[in-house]
Amino acid sequence: VASDAGINDGFGYSVALYVNIAVIGARVESAAYVFRTVNGTTWTQTEKINGSDTISTDNFGFSVSNYGNHAVVGAVWANDRAGSAYVFINQGGVWTSQGKFVGSSPDEQFGWSVSMYRETIAVGATKFDDRTTGPQATREVKDRGSVTIFVKDDETGSWSKQAQLEPTDGKEGDHFGRSLDLHEDWLIVSAPYNDERGLDAGTAYMYQRDMEDGWLQQAQVFPTHESAALSEFGFSVGVSNNYFIVSSKS
Repeated sequence: VASDAGINDGFGYSVALYVNIAVIGARVESAAYVFRTVNGTTWTQTEKINGSDTISTDNFGFSVSNYGNHAVVGAVWANDRAGSAYVFINQGGVWTSQGKFVGSSPDEQFGWSVSMYRETIAVGATKFDDRTTGPQATREVKDRGSVTIFVKDDETGSWSKQAQLEPTDGKEGDHFGRSLDLHEDWLIVSAPYNDERGLDAGTAYMYQRDMEDGWLQQAQVFPTHESAALSEFGFSVGVSNNYFIVSSKS
């Protein structure tokens, strides 16, 4: 329980754990709380984290992830709902801001999902609109979604964009990036409102990082059961080593 817990703070809306450090988001409070255990049974709050420029309606804490002495926190309604993701580092027991990533356009909700592994961060923007400008008109696919990959420079300590992933078969309203997870050089990303196998049946994509060619799609999976409509396959996903897990609501 948060030390300053209040009614309807949204504490526990998002959670992440690495070894003995837990990060818990409280999106209504626009905060994230860090807990630590020494003996494995007693957890003690060590810090409350806020974005350097967030306000109460930013939904800071909507998503969280941590690895080693780093944490990343999503704020999906920041900047006119363009969204942001904030990176923090634990130095000497104190969590301080190390960087901020910002969504590219209003209402794309960048930061809906975040995942961190070593010095790589993936951030999902479920309502990202794909816009292609041609000689006669601009084609727009709304709410298709995208995922942006950031990496840390060991020498400077700064974070930079490595890639932006978008599904080659993405359609309007797919919400690619609704859930994602990183492990080593593997990334799984869901699009739970993909309609390939029925209305909102869903799908999930597996990517692998190649040091020369970047992030390459290796597979795409769909629900296999009959009457897959409304399954929202990919509502949540996970990866560890070469194993992937995908949830379905039905």
